[in-house]
Amino acid sequence: MRALALTLALALALPGCLHVEEETRTELGPRLERFERPQVLAGGVFADASAAWPTLELRFTGYDTCRTEDVERYAQDTVTERHAPGAGAVLSTGIAATLAGVVLLAASPAFSAEPDRQVIDGAGRFGPAPRQYATAWGVGLLVAGVPALATGLIGVVRSRDSVEHGTVEQVVAQHEGACHPHPVDGPVELWGEGGPAGPASVAEGGAVKVDAAALTREVTRVTFHGREASLGPEARATLQAFAACARLEQGELGSLDAVRAARILERADAIRACRTLRPGLGAEELPRLEELLGRRRALGEVGASRPGTDAQTFEEAVAARAPTVRLAEGSKDLEVL
Repeated sequence: MRALALTLALALALPGCLHVEEETRTELGPRLERFERPQVLAGGVFADASAAWPTLELRFTGYDTCRTEDVERYAQDTVTERHAPGAGAVLSTGIAATLAGVVLLAASPAFSAEPDRQVIDGAGRFGPAPRQYATAWGVGLLVAGVPALATGLIGVVRSRDSVEHGTVEQVVAQHEGACHPHPVDGPVELWGEGGPAGPASVAEGGAVKVDAAALTREVTRVTFHGREASLGPEARATLQAFAACARLEQGELGSLDAVRAARILERADAIRACRTLRPGLGAEELPRLEELLGRRRALGEVGASRPGTDAQTFEEAVAARAPTVRLAEGSKDLEVL
């Protein structure tokens, strides 16, 4: 009875001590399909500008970002390998011990039941009979073999591979652009170099109008609901032309003979830029300015040529670079020094 209890206890306890190693890998299979997956993401606001002097009009258009992904779907297998390193040896030992124990117990009736009369202990008892030896060895082998057999079988059952079939997607390319345009209303702020360029306003019906007198500096960027609106090349050109017209409204240069060449050049450039909005502007003034600049360049006056102009002589190259300090007689810079 004790041997049976010990055998059951070992058969239940030993499998828990069996170490099973596990390794997982993925194997990519053939491509199953290729398709496009559209997505709609958060976009922004475009700002377009037009002007009818002295009014600047800004139109705002909201948009979404539409993205299209080119996706390839592949078959993928997840392979899990489980292996008990000692399961084979334990199973072999369990089979051998169990068979030997069963054979000994089955053959024990064939052994003699007579005690060994050649051996006698101090109490006068003869030694065990051959049948007792066979029974004891058979029980011992079963006690060792049955738990080992159970442990080995469980290890072999656990040592197997499993495969899970699935798919995996790979994004090979994507394209995105603005879509779903629609007019938007909301607070608008105009900004220039150094700070606000004018008072805040509210776009209604997707547009806002600003008078030139309300602007304090050239508009270089526009915010809508606190976020910067995208300005295209045409809108930026309109803002620059509008700023040029605003500079011209600040007054005439006065006596041109007393004005530095750089100031004359700035006004001539402003007239050209403003003409995109006011075609007839400076019809008489611009030729006079160009004639005066030509004479100043001939004299080699600094600042009479535009930066980057191809110079033919050293004097023209010097004239193309406006100085930061002018030390001519009677100049304000010389008085400061």
